[in-house]
Amino acid sequence: MLFCGSLEDENVNKRLRGQLNNFFAYPTTLFVGRDGKVQAIHSGFKGPGTGEEYQAQIREFHELAEKLVK
Repeated sequence: MLFCGSLEDENVNKRLRGQLNNFFAYPTTLFVGRDGKVQAIHSGFKGPGTGEEYQAQIREFHELAEKLVK
């Protein structure tokens, strides 16, 4: 997990945009495989208030994480 601190543009630009191509949103989740390479990138987050969209996102995250650790 890379925690980048505050949301101020100067901080985000320095810590994330300089390291990620096509960085669009905060939060951005990087799924890293056993080989240390980024396998998937997910931008944004659908909170519990979105109902089924939230549940689908959580399922997707769990499935991807399980795949990456096998």
